Amino acid sequence: MTNYMVKYYGHHGCNQFIRGKPVRFSYKIWSLNTKDGYLVNYEPYQGKVRKGKAIYEQLFGKSASPLLVLLDEIPEVNRKICYNFYMNNLFTGVSLFSFLKYCGYHAIGTIRENRLPKECILENKKLFSKKDWGYFETAIEKSDGLLYVQWLDNSVVTMISSSCGAQEVGQVKIFSQLKKRNIMIPRPKLVAKSSTYMGGTDQMDQNLACYHIAIRSKKWYWCLFTWMLDVAIQNSWILYNQARNQTISQLDFKTDIATVYLQRHQALPKGAGSPSASRACSNSCISGSIRLDKTDHLVQHTEGKKKERCAHKDCKPIVRTMCSKCNVGLCIDCFIPFHVK
Repeated sequence: MTNYMVKYYGHHGCNQFIRGKPVRFSYKIWSLNTKDGYLVNYEPYQGKVRKGKAIYEQLFGKSASPLLVLLDEIPEVNRKICYNFYMNNLFTGVSLFSFLKYCGYHAIGTIRENRLPKECILENKKLFSKKDWGYFETAIEKSDGLLYVQWLDNSVVTMISSSCGAQEVGQVKIFSQLKKRNIMIPRPKLVAKSSTYMGGTDQMDQNLACYHIAIRSKKWYWCLFTWMLDVAIQNSWILYNQARNQTISQLDFKTDIATVYLQRHQALPKGAGSPSASRACSNSCISGSIRLDKTDHLVQHTEGKKKERCAHKDCKPIVRTMCSKCNVGLCIDCFIPFHVK
């Protein structure tokens, strides 16, 4: 869980200015992502949480309230799943983690020093920063079973967890400015899991930045509209690769989408000429990833049983049958050859 910035330089009440961000003027969007960047749920920041509950802000603060609002929108049948949430120190708080644990969820996140409970016995950061790299300390709150870990990397990292312990310690490679070479230092499993799963929103940002919609408009809602289209395509691309257990590039995926829509909704030229001159009648008019995927290709009558020319190469008959998925006319004899290389 983190916030995502949609670039917008115009004047609007929801536009935010955040100093130090790469995109300083933008709409802020609370986003809930998986590890690979799939956007599960989101809520644009509007100053006041429109769909929020006042009790969330009173108990957990204004920063944590959007997270709980997004979790409330999870379907009832999926709430029994023990989800693992990873978040930065903007949302993290002791009361929030206790509540998530009570709801049956696991959570890991960095935490600010002023949000640590008074009974936490972790050493002061100024003194802790003088230790050797890789040194860490732990503390456990017995009432809620929350674990606090303080680890020294380039800076002091303080984390809180309701699921993962600190007994398992691995190694991580970092560059030492003092020794001018890479060295291996110990790292608790808690910190390693956070580094692995925390970058979902950054991964989505990287995916969207590759091939985003570049059409510009002065309307205040346009950037949000195009962002939602980009996110929908990005989510579809991730699900497509997972379902087919293979990897297709995002560019190829978007190209296939454009090809299908252009083929299905093209404006056919009017005028004299043979049918083959007014419509492409070859295997090339359908994307190979669709034509050859061997999934859900069924024979059906053309719309209104209208006549269409067979789309298979070098086939001239006029037919009233078509492929339900490719949406092109095909005679029975050409149906199988058309879907095979």
